[in-house]
Amino acid sequence: MSRNNNYNTGYAKLIDYWSPPPKAGEPIGCVTTTYTFSPVFFEEDCLSRFLKLESDPDNDGSVFLIEREEKMASVQCISVLVDQHYCKGARNLRWDIIPARIPKAIMHAKISVLCWSNLIRVIVGSANLTEQGYRMNQEIFGSLDFHEGSEIPVAVLKSILDFLSEMVDRCTNSPDQPEVNRWRNFITNIGQLTKNWGRIEPYWGSKDIRIYSLLIGPGRPDLFDQVRNYWNEASSRPPEDAWITSPFFDPPDSSNIPAKRIWEVLNQRGTACVCYYVRAEDNKDKRQLIINAPESLRKSAPNQRSSVDIRFARLTELFDTKEIKAFRPLHMKSIWLQNDEWALYVIGSSNFTTRGTGVDRIANFEANIVYMASRTQNKAAVNMLGKSSLSRDYLAIDEHTLWDRQANEDEPDSECPTLLPFVFGYAIYDRDEHMVSFVRFHFSSQDLPKGFSISQEDGKEVLYDERKWVEDGKPLEQRLAWKSDLPPSGFNVMWDGAKNPAWWPVNIESASALPPPPELKDLPLEILMSILTSARPLHQVIGAWLKKKQQCNRPDVVIDPHKKVDTTKFLFQRTRQISWALRSLKERFEEKPFYTAESLHWRLRGPIGVLTLAQTIIREGKSEDEKVFLVAEIVLELGRINPKEDTRSLKREVVAEEFRKIIREIKETILPSIQITDGLMNAYVSKAFRESLK
Repeated sequence: MSRNNNYNTGYAKLIDYWSPPPKAGEPIGCVTTTYTFSPVFFEEDCLSRFLKLESDPDNDGSVFLIEREEKMASVQCISVLVDQHYCKGARNLRWDIIPARIPKAIMHAKISVLCWSNLIRVIVGSANLTEQGYRMNQEIFGSLDFHEGSEIPVAVLKSILDFLSEMVDRCTNSPDQPEVNRWRNFITNIGQLTKNWGRIEPYWGSKDIRIYSLLIGPGRPDLFDQVRNYWNEASSRPPEDAWITSPFFDPPDSSNIPAKRIWEVLNQRGTACVCYYVRAEDNKDKRQLIINAPESLRKSAPNQRSSVDIRFARLTELFDTKEIKAFRPLHMKSIWLQNDEWALYVIGSSNFTTRGTGVDRIANFEANIVYMASRTQNKAAVNMLGKSSLSRDYLAIDEHTLWDRQANEDEPDSECPTLLPFVFGYAIYDRDEHMVSFVRFHFSSQDLPKGFSISQEDGKEVLYDERKWVEDGKPLEQRLAWKSDLPPSGFNVMWDGAKNPAWWPVNIESASALPPPPELKDLPLEILMSILTSARPLHQVIGAWLKKKQQCNRPDVVIDPHKKVDTTKFLFQRTRQISWALRSLKERFEEKPFYTAESLHWRLRGPIGVLTLAQTIIREGKSEDEKVFLVAEIVLELGRINPKEDTRSLKREVVAEEFRKIIREIKETILPSIQITDGLMNAYVSKAFRESLK
């Protein structure tokens, strides 16, 4: 059960916000941060919605893999910054995973920036990228949409983008990592795209909902200082009441600084009240109330002030009604402040802990949104914000109340894998000019742990170890051949004294490093032509072809005898079909603009691209004359394409230059493989290249 600022109910499904709204346009890319993480949930639930996949991983098998491959290959960047404790898991290397390696602290922010060609959506909340977070817990989130004419301050987007850049710089130990460069370039492109999207002028008056970012990290102001600054911009009188929702607090034996600092924000003279939402249960046998929170919360009020009050309210995790019967753990974090003039609402990832609020010397990375509205001038907005808050069932506290120690989310689970030492920099999967795959290991220094070894995911085969490293001269970079057709998601690393292996995730040098999926490898010319001429999406065409292949392999299938004649062998008819396919290719290229260089690369150099079509013609051509004629036709059609563009797409000149590069590559690598004996045909193909490269 996720909570947000939904106008009607205050409740919504967080996963639905990964789906684009109408007219959002083409998916460009996304970056997201999380503490705990499920790669399977991210791939199959989040990305399938963001990319608008039509197929289903459970029911459509190969069709889903093909559609996912095409859609992922067409976006600029998909990247997840995950706390180093939870970065393990098999995945598709089409998207990056960046371990956040922060000494003594954690990457606890939950930010998702989803970019389509006409809209940027920023989601900030309390939910991790797991099924538990999105489908089971009680969570809270805010969704901010930026587009031309948006009323949300563009400064909020800029601050979040700057924060994302800061986090990746602080959480990684090498500026040259390819996945980090992709993250940075994507953030930069979003900033350039959206510099005029959203409100620019400052807030005036009391009629608008005021929206701010509240971002915490090493060297940044703490939560209480930021809240006070935002409040003072609107009101000359401090808030009088605070309602704090947090499933985790500082341990009982601590000084509980956040519980003391909240009083600095509230009214310093006169009445003030703080209410904490807590888990509580009644011990009926002993007639005692057991509160799952430290008693230091109760003792945090300022001394010598009789006009202050501390209350506790029970939160509900067990829902048992006609509509729902389920246990939904509370994971939301929020702070509501108000006086008789204003209400301020903080929602996001910050637990009410020392590191979560940033008051400690060692601070977590946390992300929150602040909403502020006037209780006199904008009652509708205050009511809207209030619909996502919890009901107040105040508890009666007495001398018999028991205060119980609860778990601390700031401390990773004991089952987390061993952390990878910083000296193991990053691992990259790539292919050389001969399409031979390899993995490149980068070490930040020669101070590697004694007895280290790097093995495959299953742990059965050691790929590299200290002995071999010493024999190689202790290099800071080592390249090893990779023989498997399936790229690795990561490696297990062991060393003397390590109880369990540490996980070293792998990313790619570039999209060209990845081999095509088996379903798209060495497609026959027949299916390539079907793809080029069909108005249906790629995955539907391939799916129908695969189904047809399966049916034709069955002995009981009755086939029309007239269809047994392979007319594709007839040169004239075959040439006419391919020419028609090439005209369709030209029309498809002119149909809509290209919004990413990756989508253009896929259409030109991917497994169903122009270069593959030319290579397939060479492989399947029935004669040298047919090969050279059809290659010339491809070149002519490429030269005639007039690319579309709009204000947010790749420029027409950029696209046209990529077409010329492909033409030159065909001339240099494919044309020499054809034996041209006919003078007229040689003159025809020379003219085709000359005209197309003007």
